[in-house]
Amino acid sequence: MVHIETILQRVSSRILGRTVPKSERLKFVWRLPLRQNFPSLYAPENRQQKQKDVKRMLFALEPPDAKLDITEKSYEAVFMHRPFDLHVRSFPDSYILWSHDEFDNNMTVGYNSALAADLQLLQPLREVYWTNRKGAERRIGMVGCLDHLQSYGQYRRHVEQLFDGTEASKANGVPQVQTVAVMGAFNPDLLHRMKSEHNVDLYITGQVRKAALQVAKDLKIAVIAVGHQRCEAYGLQALVQSMKKHGNNSIQAEAKTDLDLDILLFGTLSTSK
Repeated sequence: MVHIETILQRVSSRILGRTVPKSERLKFVWRLPLRQNFPSLYAPENRQQKQKDVKRMLFALEPPDAKLDITEKSYEAVFMHRPFDLHVRSFPDSYILWSHDEFDNNMTVGYNSALAADLQLLQPLREVYWTNRKGAERRIGMVGCLDHLQSYGQYRRHVEQLFDGTEASKANGVPQVQTVAVMGAFNPDLLHRMKSEHNVDLYITGQVRKAALQVAKDLKIAVIAVGHQRCEAYGLQALVQSMKKHGNNSIQAEAKTDLDLDILLFGTLSTSK
């Protein structure tokens, strides 16, 4: 078994990309708010003062469909990306960990060094920041280069394999790609910036926007929109893999036993191998 604080530390460190100080690791939240950034943890009353060890854990994007009965699995802990419609009685004896905004920012399309490696982008990556209408600035993406020119079709197939499909893809007259932008938003302003500041060949994003597609065509920037849910699924699977890798050293060294990890994606429950 693994102590819940160790799990929270590993999950939050992977999502935030940094080590979380001990004073910030264990934050019990007794009610589930509609919006809450990570690290956040709900603990049922019977676990607030009692045993805090976890043997079996579920990772899911959102609460399971009512038709899917997983109560017999007896999960001691659940990680959920979108817990907003979750009723805690669905998991009456489970710790519930969640992250929405930080998960989207760091685990899906945007600035994501693990994704950059999967996309074969070379270091160093160039950070892209975006200032919203309220004047707040946040990191929204990255620009990187492949080590050689690749045909658009060949590279698109690589992306499709990585995300198990795409929502939309347009070559826009670009036969080969080398400079790639990976962005957490898709709008005309960002497209113009990527062309003028980085001369990108390809723009990878999540959800497609029709108005931006026309601008990309005019600027001759190839586009691959992998789809919102595929982005999230990629991030969730990456988080589970991170937990497994860590389980082979410090988690198991501390607990002396394995942590069983299940993953729920698109209505299908499976055990992570």
